[in-house]
Amino acid sequence: MELRHLRYFIAVAEELNFSRAARRLGISQPPLSKQIRQLERELGVQLFERRASGVTITEAGTVIWDAARQIVEDADSLTRLAGQLGAGNFGIVRVGTVGSALMGELPEFIRMARDAMPDVVIEVEEIQTGDQSTAFLNHRIDIGIFRPPVSVPGLRSVTLSRERLVAVLPSGHRASTSAQVDVGELRDDTFVLFPRRLGVGLWDAVMACCQDAGFRPHEVVETPNIQAMVGLVAAGLGVSLLPESVRHFQLPNVRYVPLRDAPVSTLEIGWIDGRTPPAVQRFVELAQSLTTPH
Repeated sequence: MELRHLRYFIAVAEELNFSRAARRLGISQPPLSKQIRQLERELGVQLFERRASGVTITEAGTVIWDAARQIVEDADSLTRLAGQLGAGNFGIVRVGTVGSALMGELPEFIRMARDAMPDVVIEVEEIQTGDQSTAFLNHRIDIGIFRPPVSVPGLRSVTLSRERLVAVLPSGHRASTSAQVDVGELRDDTFVLFPRRLGVGLWDAVMACCQDAGFRPHEVVETPNIQAMVGLVAAGLGVSLLPESVRHFQLPNVRYVPLRDAPVSTLEIGWIDGRTPPAVQRFVELAQSLTTPH
């Protein structure tokens, strides 16, 4: 039995006339009659009474008619669903992102993606740059939003934004009320940073900035997420240099002061080339429409 047999049966049941049903289906009457008889033999029941006065559907045919319509409707729904999946209109996109991106443009980008793909589930998880390689390799994420470098075979990326670093200072710090601060003014302070393995690019940028100012931090307090970094600064445990989007994270006793000759930190969105289901591809295309290929 094939779907076409059920479609033929439904047409005859609705028309109660083999000639009209054949015209509706775009076939000639003899093949249609043959297909209906094959279906009757396979089901083991008579579907129609054929008389000189016309065609009537049997009681068994009426019962099977309801079932046949449901099967055909389900098959058509499945076909439509497959088409929607192929077009990227359904599915799941798993995004791993550094915490600082959640304080900048990323929430607006995610909102725009949800509006553009309302039937796609977008899952967002905070994962620091240093852990995103493993997350990609373990198929835990489809998309990474990170501060380079990230080393994964087949990784492609585009730049989402470029941000200057700012000094994050406790409110009682000697430079907390300045319009700008030179990094050299922080040479005697404890620095609050990510562990280098979690954010190689940002960690190296901070160290290079300090070295250009003629010093290396004499003491470093490490913590694995950006909210904790700002919290430790608020507690007076040190100072930090972070992307300017961190300004959106407001805590009492913290001041964000622009750096003179501030280095720039790049935020990128990346995916594994060749491992992009349709919904992920649509997400990537949306990102590419808003950014410059990298």
